[in-house]
Amino acid sequence: MIKKTFFIISLTAVIAGVLSFYLYHPKDTGTIIIQFVSRNGYGNNLYIDNISFGKKNLLDIAVTSINNIPRDTTYLNSLYIYKVAPQVNVTNLGDSSIVNDSITINIPSVSYKSVDSTGPLEPGQTKVITFPDSLLISPGTSYDITVYINAVDTLRSNDTLRQTSVFLLGAYRNVLAEEFTSMTSPSCASNNPSLDRYIDSNFQSICAVKYHMGFPLPALDSLYFADSVQQIQRANYYFVYAVPSTFLDGKLRLPLPYTFDSNIVLPFYSRFLIGSPLSVTVSDARLPGDTIQATITINLLHTLASNNLRLRVYALERYKNYTNPPGSNGELNFFDIFRQAYPDSAGTLISNIQGNYQYIYKYHRDSTWVDSLIYTMAFVQDDNTKEVLNCGKSRTAPKHHFDFKNVKPQKTYSKADLRKDIPLNYHGKTIRNTGKSVQSSFIFEGFEGPFPPPGWTIFNPDVGFTFIQLNGYNGPSFGGINCVKIPFYDYPNIGEKDTLLSVAYSGITALDTFKFDLSYAQYLSDYIDSLVVSMSTDGGLTFVPIFQEGGPYMATSPATTLSFAPTASTQWVTYIYPMSAILPLNPVTQIPVTYKLYQNYPNPFNPKTTIKFDLSHTVFVTIKVYDLLGREISTLINDKMNAGPHSIDFAPTNLASGIYFYKLIAGDYTEVKKMALIK
Repeated sequence: MIKKTFFIISLTAVIAGVLSFYLYHPKDTGTIIIQFVSRNGYGNNLYIDNISFGKKNLLDIAVTSINNIPRDTTYLNSLYIYKVAPQVNVTNLGDSSIVNDSITINIPSVSYKSVDSTGPLEPGQTKVITFPDSLLISPGTSYDITVYINAVDTLRSNDTLRQTSVFLLGAYRNVLAEEFTSMTSPSCASNNPSLDRYIDSNFQSICAVKYHMGFPLPALDSLYFADSVQQIQRANYYFVYAVPSTFLDGKLRLPLPYTFDSNIVLPFYSRFLIGSPLSVTVSDARLPGDTIQATITINLLHTLASNNLRLRVYALERYKNYTNPPGSNGELNFFDIFRQAYPDSAGTLISNIQGNYQYIYKYHRDSTWVDSLIYTMAFVQDDNTKEVLNCGKSRTAPKHHFDFKNVKPQKTYSKADLRKDIPLNYHGKTIRNTGKSVQSSFIFEGFEGPFPPPGWTIFNPDVGFTFIQLNGYNGPSFGGINCVKIPFYDYPNIGEKDTLLSVAYSGITALDTFKFDLSYAQYLSDYIDSLVVSMSTDGGLTFVPIFQEGGPYMATSPATTLSFAPTASTQWVTYIYPMSAILPLNPVTQIPVTYKLYQNYPNPFNPKTTIKFDLSHTVFVTIKVYDLLGREISTLINDKMNAGPHSIDFAPTNLASGIYFYKLIAGDYTEVKKMALIK
C-alpha cells in the first residue's frame, strides 16, 4: 500500500546554566486561528480529523459533544411529541486509563437532571453516554444545557460543556425530492422503479420532480428536449453532472443504489420528522381555454434571518407511459415530469417576515400535456444555503397507472423507532455563537458534536459541495465516530475554493505541537485536488501556510476510480507541526521572589489607572476595590494566576470623585493601597 506520511520534528533547545529565577518562554501572541482551504479538482474525497495543540496530560477526560440535541434554533413538527434520551460523547484525552467517573446533565429551565457513569476509558478512547432519564422537548422553550464530569484530572476546563437550544413550534413538513434522470442511463433504469415506488407509497408527504438530462450520450431523451434550458439551469444549481442524482430538500443527496431500503427511507425520515418555519399549500383551478391558475399560500410562522428566500413554482405531469422504450435504457414509465418553471427557474423573491402570503400564477397548458395529469408544485428555498424549507402540491392522490408489484418493497420503519435513531436537525438563525477564544494547556477538536463546531465558520462561495461532517469514519489519533469530509468526488465545479476557519485559540506556546489526521486517495486521472492549512497569529489579518499539498503528494492511499473512504487506520496519516516555527522562543522577565502590590499609576487618575502586582508562586488571586466606608465596589480579579509580574486596568464609569482602596489577596498574602479618583 502506498502511504505518504507528513512529519516535522520539533527540536527544542535545552537551556542550562541560567540563574534559577530566569526562564525562557514563548512570545505572547494572543491567539492562533487555523484555516483549511480546499481547492476542488473533481478528484477524490479528502478527510480531516482530530485537531490538537499541546501535550496531552496524564489524566484528562473531556465532554466533547452533545449528540442528539441541536444547538441554536429548531422547529418542531406539531404532529409529534419529541422525547429523547440525551446522548453525549466523552473522550479520554490523557495518557492514562480512567476507571470510572460520574457525568451529569443539567437543564434548570425544565427541571431536568440526570446522572450516569463514564465507565472505563483507555487513552484516546471516545464513548457515547446515553443518560437513563428521557427529556421531553416542548416548543417555545429555551434549554440552557450543562454537561459536566465529576473527575479529578489535570485539565478541568474541558470537563464541562454548555449549550443553548431553543425549540419553536413549526409546520408539518413535506419533503422535496428532486431527481436528475435520463432515458439513456442504464443506472436510471435500474434505480428509478424503487424510488418511484417509495414516492408513490408516501405521496402525501413527498413532493417529487424529475428533471431529464441530456447525458449520458447519446442524449436521446424527448423529455429533456421539451425544456432543456430550465432543466440544465436546475442541474447547474446543484452542480449535477451524473445521473441518477437525487436531492432531498436541497440538503441531502440520496446514496446509490435506491434498491437499498436505508438509502431512501432513513434520509427521508431525517427530514420528515422535523418541523418547518413555514407551510406551503397549493390549489389549481382550470380557467376557460387552456389556462391553469395556481394559488400558493405561504404561512410564515416565524421571521427568518435569511433575506434570500425563493418561491419556485413548477408545472408537473404526474405520469407518462410509452408502448416502446423512447430511450436506450428500456424505461417505459416516467413520473412527476418537470414541464415548466414559473416565472422561471430562479423563482420569486419572497418576504422573510412572519405573516400569511398568497401568490397567484397563471400558466398555459401545452397541447402535448395530458390535462388530467398536470398539477402544480411549489417550494420555498433559501438560496443562501439551498435548503428547501417546505413544499406543497395541488395533487393529493398518486393515481398512478403503473403496477409496482414487481418492484422490491422497502422495509417498513416505525416512526417512533426512527425518531430514536435520527437526531433532530435544525434550521434557523443562530441565537448564540460561542465564537470567543478558547484557552487551554491542551486543545482538541474531534468534530464529534454539531458541525461546524461552535465558533468555527465555513465559507462556501458557490453554496455547493463543501466541508461536511461524516458519520462512521474517524481518524486514528483519538476515538470517535465522526470526521470532516470534503466531497471532491461529487464536486464538478473545478477550481472552487472552500474554507473552514477555526475559533481563535489562546494560551498556545512555542513548546506546543499542532497535529491533525488526514486521509486522501487521488482519483485515477489528471484531476488534482489540494489542501492548504494556514495559521494566523494576528487575529486573522494574515495567514502563514504550514501545509500545502495536492494530488499524489497528498495521497495516503492508492489511487482509485471509486469514491474513496478510509476503511482502515493505515489509510490515515498524522501531520505534525512545531509551533516554535511561528512562535519563536524569547527571554522573559525575572520571576519575582516575593509577593508585592504596587501603587497604581497614574494616581490620582481619570478615567483609567493601572494596578501592578508580583506573584512568586502560582496561586489563587483576588483584587477588590472598596470605598472609604469599606463597602465593596468592584472585583477586578478572582482567579488562579501563574507566578510572575502582572497588571490590570481599573476604569470606573459610575463612581464619584474620592478616595478608594484596592486590596490584593494571594494565598496567605494580603496588601492594601489607596488611590484617588478625580473627575
